[in-house]
Amino acid sequence: IDEAFTFFKTNNIDDLIIDLRYNPGGSVTTASILLDKIAGHNDGKLQMTLKWNNNFSKFNEEYHFENDENSLNLKRVFFLTTSNTASASELVINALKPYMDVVIIGDNTSGKPVGMAGRKHQGLIYWLINFSIYNSQNNGDYFYGLYPNCSVSDSYEYSRTDKRDPLLSKALHYVDNDNCY
Repeated sequence: IDEAFTFFKTNNIDDLIIDLRYNPGGSVTTASILLDKIAGHNDGKLQMTLKWNNNFSKFNEEYHFENDENSLNLKRVFFLTTSNTASASELVINALKPYMDVVIIGDNTSGKPVGMAGRKHQGLIYWLINFSIYNSQNNGDYFYGLYPNCSVSDSYEYSRTDKRDPLLSKALHYVDNDNCY
């Protein structure tokens, strides 16, 4: 992540397209680091809150933006998505919405605004849904997914870096024309 964002910052990029098409998520901490790189100029502001149920609210946790030497100061960011885009990938998109223009291109995301923490019991480790994830405006119940600004069907016909790829092509069109059409 550092190497990529150092390259972006050195080259003074204006727009960023992030391909999350088949990304089922991952680490909340890694998502927070990516958020710092995209919008670290919001130093100290709330990225997200992990909320547990009332019985375990002592585990609630807030994440805040931290400005890094290679954090960008973008006005908008584009995300390429499919129905397989989930969890921490959706978290990144949702956490940025209060702070910048977020453009989603592709399909509705999966709809997993929750996370897990492992537990041990009688020598076994199990994973259960433990918390819900909310952005700084307390938005987080997107169980039906995040909806695209530009609805585009994905295709396996082109590589992801090929400008003829339907999602990338639509994103590049939006960069140039400020619309989907």
